[in-house]
Amino acid sequence: MDSSLNPKTFVKYLYQQANYYLAHQQVDQALSVCLAALNLDPDYAPISKMLGVIWQVQEDFEQAEFWYRKALKLQPNYAEVYGNLGDIYSQKQDWETAIFNYRKAIECNPNLAVVYLNLAKVLMEIDQQYEGEELWYKALHLEPSLGTFTDYLNLGNRMFQKREINPAIFCYQNAIQANPNGYEPYHNLGEVYMQLQQWDKAIQFYSQAVERNNQMFASYLGLGNANKQLNKWENAIHCYQRAIELSPTAYLPRFQIAEIKLKLQQWDEAIACYQDALKLEYKNPFIYLSLSRAYSYQKQWEEAIAASQKALLLSPNLPHAHTHLGNFLSEIGELETAIQAHQKSHHLRGWNSSLEKDYRFTKDWFSVNIPNWEKALSAFADCPEIQGLEIGSFQGMSACWLLDHILTHATAKITCIDLSFKPEFDLNITKTGVAEKVTKLEGYSQEILATLTHNTYNFVYIDGCHLASVVLQDALLSWNLLKPGGIMIFDDYEYRDPEHPEEDTGKGIDQFLKTISQPVKILYQAYQLIIQK
Repeated sequence: MDSSLNPKTFVKYLYQQANYYLAHQQVDQALSVCLAALNLDPDYAPISKMLGVIWQVQEDFEQAEFWYRKALKLQPNYAEVYGNLGDIYSQKQDWETAIFNYRKAIECNPNLAVVYLNLAKVLMEIDQQYEGEELWYKALHLEPSLGTFTDYLNLGNRMFQKREINPAIFCYQNAIQANPNGYEPYHNLGEVYMQLQQWDKAIQFYSQAVERNNQMFASYLGLGNANKQLNKWENAIHCYQRAIELSPTAYLPRFQIAEIKLKLQQWDEAIACYQDALKLEYKNPFIYLSLSRAYSYQKQWEEAIAASQKALLLSPNLPHAHTHLGNFLSEIGELETAIQAHQKSHHLRGWNSSLEKDYRFTKDWFSVNIPNWEKALSAFADCPEIQGLEIGSFQGMSACWLLDHILTHATAKITCIDLSFKPEFDLNITKTGVAEKVTKLEGYSQEILATLTHNTYNFVYIDGCHLASVVLQDALLSWNLLKPGGIMIFDDYEYRDPEHPEEDTGKGIDQFLKTISQPVKILYQAYQLIIQK
């Protein structure tokens, strides 16, 4: 090299040479070159920084800090120097000073991945887990090569636990890149997509997990659950059976097979599977609860009542169990006890007025929906001039709840349509104390709806005839009556009667959704469907 070059240019060359020596662990040579450079230009900050690094490598932290401080005097925003000072104080376990220097480094240069990583380690060391995890993720996002398979897997698990879904996916995907044969990130991505209700993607990743480890009980269980969500019953049962092979004492796959059998209306097989699950998990109230439903479909009321009572013995404050018990007691004529069971269920669901006002409901297919109704209709609560429309009223349970919780303003009203109102309807509506808010219209809903004024109602509840053709008519006529932004609630969206194929509520609702030209917003979809106009 021609030493007659401009001294500043030559100093830069010497700095690069010192870097080379240090990278090859030739510390003495690096020191010698730095001292030569210092004689040529004592104000070139990178040389002072390099001298700090040389002494730091040799664990002479006092000398290292001296040169780092000199570098900062020459170049106050030298991010790498603050980062290195952070490393020194971190090694001394002077956490406060280390954190200060790391933060200064980030302030000077927000793209130094290794500084985020080192600061994350310090924060997690002093139990500041949340920020530590966030900075750990930031470091790996800036420079993915900094992370190992284990780093990405562990951080992905932490992010998923905090429900930070996109960072979790990023981590698991990078774990797969680091080690394509590790089954854990595939399984965990299956879990992520199950939570996102992206069933096909969940199946894809669970399948890749079991390809890499066919002894994974949890992956087969997850794979079964994802197939179950897509109504791929045979695939789901196969996965659950494989899970049982891997863990013969696990009750959950047996329970899930029972749920499928119930869905397929194979009552005897469902009952047998629930009983198998109970042999392994005899203190689980939810299995007894499902077993009671299976018995009820067989009209085995005494067995259904006994199973509900067993669920309540194990969990006295389980609202569903009180509801089921009330419905089953009603079937054998024990109406007063049934009413008390429903009042208890409503109290547990937060509807205290049901007991206080002594509503007389012998059957309850409504109260399970209260959380979804509260969310969907909360904007109308205690507002003036709100109008609701209900098709199918039975004993008035949904109307009473609406009057107690949503239609509470003096000017709010509800119109109820039924082919023939039950005597209990009038009794219960009177007990609300605001019967004047209720308009009863008796007759065929299609005829009555055609006489009502368009754009009048803030919400409509359709719970009338199960015939697909009638549901379609009710929906189309009601849609015109609903104000823009209004809410429409369909009951029995998943109702099917294999013995009477024309009774297919979901078919009528789906046809309605295809027929209307306006876009709708789906607020909730399960056994009920809630949409916004």
